[in-house]
Amino acid sequence: IKPKTILLRADSPYRTLEGLPLHQTCYQGEADKLRVEENNTLFEIPLLTGQKTGWFYDHRDNRALLNSYCQDKEVLDIFSYAGGWGI
Repeated sequence: IKPKTILLRADSPYRTLEGLPLHQTCYQGEADKLRVEENNTLFEIPLLTGQKTGWFYDHRDNRALLNSYCQDKEVLDIFSYAGGWGI
C-alpha cells in the first residue's frame, strides 16, 4: 500500500495512568483532515481532535437506512462528532 498520510495518535488519557507520554506524530503527509465519501455524501473528519478518527465505517448501512426514515424531514443531530448521522 502507498498511504498518503501516516499518523500516530498516542494521546489517550489512559497513557497517563500508565506513565506513558502523550503525543501525536505525523510520519508522512498532512494530518489535519480526512475526506470521506459515503452514500454519495462528502465528509471532512478532523484527525487530530476527538476520540479515534471520529468516523466508523461499520455504521455506513445504518446511516443509509436512517436517511430513508428522515427523507424530507428536519433533523437535529446533537450527538454526532463529524455529522455522519445528521447530514
